[in-house]
Amino acid sequence: MSDVTTEMQQEIINYFTSRNWQRYDDIRYDHLNADERAILETAVSTCKEFNEQLKAGETPSLLLIASGVKDDSIRTGYGCGKTMLAKAIHYQNSHTIAPENGKLEHIKQNGTFYAARDLMAIFDDVKDLSQLRYKLGQLRRTIIIDDLGREGTLRWERRDPNIQLAEKQDRYYSIINYCYENDIGVVITSNLSSREMATFLGGATWSRLLEMVPKKYRINMTGIRDMRPMLADDGEF
Repeated sequence: MSDVTTEMQQEIINYFTSRNWQRYDDIRYDHLNADERAILETAVSTCKEFNEQLKAGETPSLLLIASGVKDDSIRTGYGCGKTMLAKAIHYQNSHTIAPENGKLEHIKQNGTFYAARDLMAIFDDVKDLSQLRYKLGQLRRTIIIDDLGREGTLRWERRDPNIQLAEKQDRYYSIINYCYENDIGVVITSNLSSREMATFLGGATWSRLLEMVPKKYRINMTGIRDMRPMLADDGEF
């Protein structure tokens, strides 16, 4: 490997590290018991396989979920590594465009990463169908939606829970259906179970997702304890 190539790779790493895009190499296992480690290792292996398909030019979709209490109050589905894996997918699904002198010109991200709350906020300013099509047209080859189910209260809708849910379902249908029809991959992380997600998104959206996501890419990480307090105890925070 040439010094120029090594220098470029380090520049890429620095670029993503500064934006908090984790790599697979950043994932730790030492604080987990054997069962938890097995779940996480399987999830990492599957996400790496998913990335290889993306690199090959395919556009599969993937779900990362973890929900409910399994053995104790700590195992809530939070802090099990879903977002870290989503960011690792985002990191791996990027490449460099370099001029002839071998120096890094810029980094092009093939995927778009949104927290679900931020994604919903984009729709707050959409006034008509043409604006919606324009915004959806900005989506790249893969869209990553992190923390589906935690969108918060929509700004321009009445606070009636039924109205809020109906509007979220309409927005997600627009997004998922656009990806479905335009061969755009979707990556979703959520603390909802698959049954809860189906209810939350609505039948039409859920049906499309099930067709888009191969069974091997429906990853359930329930059972891994919240890593954050354990890493904090180790002096990581």
